[in-house]
Amino acid sequence: MIIFNHRIIIAIIIYVSLFVAAFFFLIRPMMKNVDAQIGQLTNRYSEYRSTKDKIARLSKLNDSLGEVDKAKKLLAFALPADVDQDRLTLTLEKLVSDTNLNLTSLTINTTKPAAVAAASSQSAPSSNKTPVIATPNTIQAAIDVSGTYNNIKSLLTSIEKLDRILAITSTTLTSQISDKTPDTIAATITVTGYTVGAKR
Repeated sequence: MIIFNHRIIIAIIIYVSLFVAAFFFLIRPMMKNVDAQIGQLTNRYSEYRSTKDKIARLSKLNDSLGEVDKAKKLLAFALPADVDQDRLTLTLEKLVSDTNLNLTSLTINTTKPAAVAAASSQSAPSSNKTPVIATPNTIQAAIDVSGTYNNIKSLLTSIEKLDRILAITSTTLTSQISDKTPDTIAATITVTGYTVGAKR
């Protein structure tokens, strides 16, 4: 009985020794390899998160640039670089037509201001000269229309809502009431706009 127990103990010791040997020579290297692969996956995931964050920032930047482009286009239309008299004429004629008014006349004049120098006279040395500044061109349009008071009021509102900056500087109303036209009013509307102009 004692001999049998010794054999069992010896067998257990042998199995444990084999397991330990297998752990150190087989399982442990495999575990190290698994740890290395886990480390690589962790690094790749960190790179993925970093790349994803960069893409998100670039997307936001692209959206911001898109908003800037839209704002620049609106500004270019509101305060154009040139007079573009034909386009302004068509715009005002369409507003008059849309408000059911009769257009009697439409006159557009452009004033090109002289360059302004805020420094000394031209005889001063060039090193002391102040840079010449060009002020915006001024556009003045006189619109003569006739129609009802409400339609004239609608025209004024439409002019104020234009994307292009036009300021209503004066409005003159004259009654044209007669038997045939009991509610007709003549109006002269003067509007002023500007262009960016170019440096001189």
